[in-house]
Amino acid sequence: MTLQQTEDNKIKGERRKALLEFIAVGLCGCLFVLVSSSWSSPLFKDAYGYDSSWYSTVGRAVVAGMVPYKDLFDLKGPAFFFYEAFGQLFFSGRNGVFFIQCISGAASAVLMYNIARRLLSRSLAFTALLLFYFPYVYLLWGGNTVEELFMPFNLAAIFMGLKYLEGNEKTRERTAAYALLYGLFAGVFVFSKVTAGAPLYAATLAIVIALIRDKAYDKLARCAVSFIAGLGLISIPVFAYFIMRGAIKDMVHCVFVLGLRRSTDYYISFGYEWERNLLICPASLLLAVLHGRDLSGGVSDGENGFGKSFRALRYLILVSSPVIYILLHLGSAYIYYFITLIPLWGMTVVFCTAVFTEKFKELTGNSWGRIKFTLSICLLACVAALYFNNVRAKTFENLSLLIEQPDKSYVKACEETYSLIPEWERDGLYNIESGFKFYEINHILPENKYCVNIPYFLHLDDGARADFMERLERRSPKWIVTENLENIDIPEFQDYIAQNYTIVAQNDYGYLYRRD
Repeated sequence: MTLQQTEDNKIKGERRKALLEFIAVGLCGCLFVLVSSSWSSPLFKDAYGYDSSWYSTVGRAVVAGMVPYKDLFDLKGPAFFFYEAFGQLFFSGRNGVFFIQCISGAASAVLMYNIARRLLSRSLAFTALLLFYFPYVYLLWGGNTVEELFMPFNLAAIFMGLKYLEGNEKTRERTAAYALLYGLFAGVFVFSKVTAGAPLYAATLAIVIALIRDKAYDKLARCAVSFIAGLGLISIPVFAYFIMRGAIKDMVHCVFVLGLRRSTDYYISFGYEWERNLLICPASLLLAVLHGRDLSGGVSDGENGFGKSFRALRYLILVSSPVIYILLHLGSAYIYYFITLIPLWGMTVVFCTAVFTEKFKELTGNSWGRIKFTLSICLLACVAALYFNNVRAKTFENLSLLIEQPDKSYVKACEETYSLIPEWERDGLYNIESGFKFYEINHILPENKYCVNIPYFLHLDDGARADFMERLERRSPKWIVTENLENIDIPEFQDYIAQNYTIVAQNDYGYLYRRD
């Protein structure tokens, strides 16, 4: 065997090893989804989530030829629903959701691991990946949200940003290509949920600042054009889809007009709970400031560019912390909303692990170093402590769902309600605010446009409220499934039901009405 052949075999061996390593890391992401996503994982057979079930239902509806916003009223963006439809092409219902979650989960794990590997050994990078998942167990909620499914775009932006900021010449030559990808990613968030792309916007801003600092104005202009082109590559097919289906006004009104109105309608007010979840931002900022010079230069720079990677990561944390903090005050703060913090948490874990492992002796060898080390541990412990009880509660909740299956009676009641309707009359069934799980459990699609979040959505939009009643009166469905009418704060709807319908069944699921 020649020297060249030996070298080639060695390279092939290293590539196989790297591939197996990434497959193992990707499987960790899938395993996280399997044990944590209680609304879609096959481990939790009868645990259905309201939002998750509705999103997958819209995905099935798109596959069946229905058009979001025109046939089904909602405020989430079309890119999200198209991704749901992609999953439903392969597997129906929860299994389709689990499929796309595994794709996103594996991609997120591999990207986070790659970010960690720029500063850490394999074992430490894997440890950082496990810590990355700690608050995620709680924030995932039940799974299947924009923040979860599109996290790979945020992590990819961070990874590319790190490579660019490290100053690699080959990477710098690809700046325009990176900007195109950033534009594509931004388009996905614009047509899904704008605030969920906060880490991406922060990484974009960090590179823009770097270009301005370097006075690379020509490159900045080219990047701006590429970024806009990336946005266009998402926007053009989305607009074409809705124009061809006569639903462009419906989409723009729901996603951008009502979506903005909802994001600034703070029925969940600012408070301790909101700021507690956001503690990751100020903690990350303080840690980056505190350890600014610990690994900057000297021996750490070495041949592997460790110091450059460290400075680039620190710079990204310094920019990302305030940007994400501000942007996450501009939305509806449900639990899953704060998944957007997880990329910043991951960067911070990697940053601190690098400092503690590389400079432990120096930090603990003098009084100022000990103060910094103690303060850093306290900050990280404070974040962990604030999430600890919620993570523990979510873990026990998932164990209960797995062992006791408490939702089985609800699923049975839902199926029994549907079975009471004669088979030949089921196509005209209206399900109004009785739980979005109804469609996924019974494997059906909605007949009525206004199915979900009726009290809230219709209070946002007087035109939709009038259209809702007009459609109901025109269609006069024989069967309606709904929850307690007192919970639906629409007086005209309550009066219409009381005057025209009689309750024929009631169970743990809801009320079944038949037209008189």
